[in-house]
Amino acid sequence: MQYGSDGCARPVASVRDMFAGRFCRSGGASAALLMAVVLLWALPVAALADEAEQIYRAGAMIEIDLALSPEAEAALEAEPGEDVVAKVTVRLTDGTPDGATTTLTADHPVEVRLKGHKAGSFRPLSGKAAFKLKFKKSERFLGLRKMTLNNMVEDASMVHEALAYGLFRAAGVPASRTGYAYLRVNGEDFGVYLDVENVDETFLAAHYGAGNTLHLYEGEYGADVDAAGLATLDADVAEGDPKFEIDEGEGEPTDLQALANAVAGGPLSFSDRLSALADLDEMTRMWGVEKYVSHWDGYSGEEADAKPNNYYLLSDLAGRFQMLPWGTDNTWQVQRRVAFGGPGGLLFNGCLADPVCFRGYYNALESLRGQVAMLAPDAFAASAAALLKPWQELEEDESTRGEHSGAEIEAAVAKARQYIAQRPGELSTWLAANEPPLEAQPGSPAPSPVRGASAGPRMRVVGLARYHGRLSLRVRLSAPGRLHASVTIETEEGRRRVCVPGVATDTAAVVVLPCRFPAWVQRRLRQHQLRMRAVLRFTGLSGALKTTVRQVRMPRG
Repeated sequence: MQYGSDGCARPVASVRDMFAGRFCRSGGASAALLMAVVLLWALPVAALADEAEQIYRAGAMIEIDLALSPEAEAALEAEPGEDVVAKVTVRLTDGTPDGATTTLTADHPVEVRLKGHKAGSFRPLSGKAAFKLKFKKSERFLGLRKMTLNNMVEDASMVHEALAYGLFRAAGVPASRTGYAYLRVNGEDFGVYLDVENVDETFLAAHYGAGNTLHLYEGEYGADVDAAGLATLDADVAEGDPKFEIDEGEGEPTDLQALANAVAGGPLSFSDRLSALADLDEMTRMWGVEKYVSHWDGYSGEEADAKPNNYYLLSDLAGRFQMLPWGTDNTWQVQRRVAFGGPGGLLFNGCLADPVCFRGYYNALESLRGQVAMLAPDAFAASAAALLKPWQELEEDESTRGEHSGAEIEAAVAKARQYIAQRPGELSTWLAANEPPLEAQPGSPAPSPVRGASAGPRMRVVGLARYHGRLSLRVRLSAPGRLHASVTIETEEGRRRVCVPGVATDTAAVVVLPCRFPAWVQRRLRQHQLRMRAVLRFTGLSGALKTTVRQVRMPRG
């Protein structure tokens, strides 16, 4: 990157540098904002550093050519959801339709099917169809087993999904990486697509370590953690009916049943019932982003027919769940905002009604303000629009399948940027009106954690043990209750979770929180030392909450 005397970035060799230069010339943005743009486009997911990173960097544009036999075409027209055999060629571009390319694979064996809901983004092969690509284990592409090519027919701006997934990741929610692709099928232009990283065994191994997932459930069409949702688990139900699918893992879904039973009720509070079964810290951050981007078609967006939708429930080997996002094209829409405190799925509604969980959700939204500012979504949208414009023009010139004109695309981008500009103020207004009181009253939100206060439960870190692959924290608790920790490290994309140990005690005691690092952290430690941040939250039996933060330096080895 080079800078002129006016502080503007000048285009050089890389695509991301080119974006910055183009945006500077057209928008006259400040050098600080431009630097934020460049950093955003350059953000890799360091924890997922692998061969596929080059196609999932923000700003990446690839060309994909699918070769289908006449028999395969006929099969997709007859049964769009069934896999057919095909060949795929993928080239990494310099960001422009007529620029230099690098062939990543040629005539690679692949299985292909069409994707999308018939009431939404589904298009037949005669239209701008969306695709799922699947590679054999022995014939992976850049280490990937699957690729998802979204047609973006419900998002004329073509920036909603990339923006939303980026914010989820910035908030510490494991979420798909994205890149853009220009697709041709048998030499015919299909146009611009979003290349979305699949939530599959490859994704789970990268985020959680191989073999550490018990089940991955996909929820859609109103499937939720209640009797109705579980009754249709993997059942042969009509499209549009509530449905869970087991995407990863084997065996009976007893973990999901246990979660549903806890949500249904019991003598303990919602937080106490869920503490051993759900990572509510991660879930509240997930819901906070959903609300911020108005993901009305997600888990917490709204209560309606066929809701919740577009989410994953993932359980670890202990049966403890996290929630992951999916299907984020219906976001950042000025015409369909969702309320930060509006109802959604059963887990979210239970959290809103519980003082301790509500405080966690409130804190997640407070933190989100800084994460949004760091991402600079308006600059992201402007740069993405600049990248895509020549490709969109190519689609309009060469394809009959596109559903949005250039004018419609520009108008949609403008509306997304309008939403981006207005949402921070709306969040601040809600936070000011809904701050939990210092002391919980019956039926009111939880007390605010006051660092250093003498009242309520107390805790003190009395020992640390550091050794390869593990960290143990010894903590003295002044009263019975439960203790959870969130251990994170800073990566190029933001803060990422390392582990979330927890323990409960029925008396004052010294307890040990063991933190075993996933494989991607252990790989980093073999290269250099890491600085970790441990946020400890101790909740007494009365519901009073104490929070402390400890910085830990892990030596290389």
